[in-house]
Amino acid sequence: NKVYSRLHSNQLERYREIFKEHYKDTDFSLNYVYFTCHDDLGEDEKCCLENGFRPYTMNMVYDKAFENENMELTGNSLFDEFWLSNWG
Repeated sequence: NKVYSRLHSNQLERYREIFKEHYKDTDFSLNYVYFTCHDDLGEDEKCCLENGFRPYTMNMVYDKAFENENMELTGNSLFDEFWLSNWG
């Protein structure tokens, strides 16, 4: 989650390796997702795709969540209020 800065210093590559090492002897299936509160992905998108991360802005998340007119909030107060109501 990048709120106040952009990606730098091979962050995603390092994070991916940390996750892989931590979960190597488990049955977890790792999925790498990158969220930013910036209005656009900019250069971060290319970096994400090169490192196997799916990149999203919070506007993209909000649009996807509410593309179905019957979509309801998650019920998690923190997520619903902060991420969807304030950032959406």
